[in-house]
Amino acid sequence: MARAHSLSLWGSIGIALALPATAQPLSTSLVPEKPVAGEPPKLGAPPPGAPDVADAHVPSADLGFDKGVGPAPGQTVTWQGASYLVVDAVASEGRPTFSGGSRFVITSAGGTLEIGLKAVAPVDAQVAQATK
Repeated sequence: MARAHSLSLWGSIGIALALPATAQPLSTSLVPEKPVAGEPPKLGAPPPGAPDVADAHVPSADLGFDKGVGPAPGQTVTWQGASYLVVDAVASEGRPTFSGGSRFVITSAGGTLEIGLKAVAPVDAQVAQATK
């Protein structure tokens, strides 16, 4: 009798455990969501072609950013009184970088960034060459 009662008890528990899964109503109306409109193209984006080559590479900390954070390519910064376009951002020790479309680029904890700057005006290029 004890064995039959034990099997009956375990059978009841098995049915009880299976019940919540079958008691859930199934959603039969799978309506596709409307697509989300993407961002419009940014004005002033560089045309496709050969990438700009940096006139100088500067630690992001020298531009006033925290360690591991810097301006993303495409942003304009002022350094030593001249305007520069950020053309690249390289992390130390081959670490990965991430921007995600924001105005900033970051690297993993403990890393530093070297920011590639391209002079906006020819006069600024002379300043970049003098500071190398």
